[in-house]
Amino acid sequence: MPIEALPKGKAPAVGNWQKGERADLPAWQAYYRQAATRTNLFPVPPQSQAPAADVLLALSKYDSVVEELRQAARRPDSRFPLDYTTENPAAILLPHLAGLKGPAMMLQLRAIAELEAVKPTWRWKMSN
Repeated sequence: MPIEALPKGKAPAVGNWQKGERADLPAWQAYYRQAATRTNLFPVPPQSQAPAADVLLALSKYDSVVEELRQAARRPDSRFPLDYTTENPAAILLPHLAGLKGPAMMLQLRAIAELEAVKPTWRWKMSN
C-alpha cells in the first residue's frame, strides 16, 4: 500500500511524533496533485479542497483494505505464525514487518488527515 506515486525521495514526510515533527498536509495535497499530472494511481478532485480532504480522497483508493483491517481487528487471538517459544525472544525472525511498513504509513497519514478534517469539531467540543 504505497502512499507515494512518484520516485522515492520526492514525497513529503509523514511526520514523526517522537521528534515532534508534524505531517505537512498541504505538501501532501500538492504532491498528489502533481502526481496526478503524471499518473492516475491516486484520485484527486478537479478543484483543490482543504488539504485534509484532498489527502483523504487520494488515500480513498485503500478504503476497502482499511475496512478489511477493521474487520480483522475485531477477531480475537489474531497473531502471526511465529515460534514464540524460543529461549531468546530477541532472536525471533520477523519477516512480516517489512510488509507492514507501507500499510502503517498509509494508516498514519490517513489518521492525521482524518483528525485534521474534524479539527474544528473537536476543538469546539474540548472548549465546552
